[in-house]
Amino acid sequence: MTTAPANGTAGQKKIYVTLSGLPLTFALKWPFQKSTSGADFWFLHADVRLESAEVLHAPVAVNLSATVREVLPSLEPADIEAPLINSLRKEVDKRQLEFVKSGKLVPVQFSSRYYDFKRGKWVFGKASDAELELLVARKVYWQTKLIGGAVWIGDPTEALYLETTVEHILEIAHKMAETGLMTFEGEYASANASLMAQSEKFEADMRTALTELEKKQAFERGEPGLRCVQILAGEVQPHNTVLTLQRIDCLEKFFLRFLHFNKRCPASFASDNIDRRRVINTYTLSQIAIGSYGGR
Repeated sequence: MTTAPANGTAGQKKIYVTLSGLPLTFALKWPFQKSTSGADFWFLHADVRLESAEVLHAPVAVNLSATVREVLPSLEPADIEAPLINSLRKEVDKRQLEFVKSGKLVPVQFSSRYYDFKRGKWVFGKASDAELELLVARKVYWQTKLIGGAVWIGDPTEALYLETTVEHILEIAHKMAETGLMTFEGEYASANASLMAQSEKFEADMRTALTELEKKQAFERGEPGLRCVQILAGEVQPHNTVLTLQRIDCLEKFFLRFLHFNKRCPASFASDNIDRRRVINTYTLSQIAIGSYGGR
């Protein structure tokens, strides 16, 4: 099988695309180090970068459990890099990582969650042929646009992520080449004009995936309360938030009753005939403390 430089080490940078369409690169700061705190785990710092127009990344501290360490031949990149990259990629799939312009290291557990002990193999979820074809198209597009050159389709890391074989990925990719989207030489593909012409679709997929990820992160931080305040104050439009127009009236009544029952505003404010903007502008998120009543 053709070999290629590992991502995060010397050699050409490689794009790894999530199933949702986010193009990522991984800077892995080898080696894994044993924890000195007394806990039985190893750790490695990494930077997951979203390769798009904005400079966004997710700095992480990967914690390798003792359980997983037992099934690994070694902690060398050749033995652990592929499952590590795919574990981080699945965390992005599940919207567990947040991409920011700057930020502190976030701990990520590299545990047995993705390891099937019965079958003795890594399991990241089996992709359908349609998902596989779309991922290949996105990978070739983003690698060509952001880095250039031929794209390695026979990467075993991709086969592990998609729970398939390198041979099957190449089979699908060669069928795509027959439609004129790309040309092949060995295990490497080069994008043709017809593939690059689909840029609007691929970039829209990326923006949609990022928006959905950001919504989940905002929800977990408690920001729906803040967005509710902003909507009721007329500062933002509801289509830019996780809220919908149908819920605005209920949110108004809930918000005002919450203030009233917690004695944070006059009783007259709980009626329907009030100046809502005055109420909202008077009570900030920190004052009403939406998270304090268990709403998160």
